[in-house]
Amino acid sequence: MLQNDVMLKDAAVTLKIPASLKKQLNARAATSASTRKRARFLGRFAGTPVPTDADIQDVRERLWGKLTRLRNA
Repeated sequence: MLQNDVMLKDAAVTLKIPASLKKQLNARAATSASTRKRARFLGRFAGTPVPTDADIQDVRERLWGKLTRLRNA
């Protein structure tokens, strides 16, 4: 799918998938979330905190917001 001038950058995309695949994906997501170990950095970044999903989302929103402002300026 290519983006065009009419499509918003934050537009949601809806996919229709078979129910069996949806159940399989949901089961996999539930098991990976419950068995997920605390991530840690190695090497140069060892000992520094690993960003959470919320941290990453916050940075993305700030970057995209800045790019949008720069583009419209």
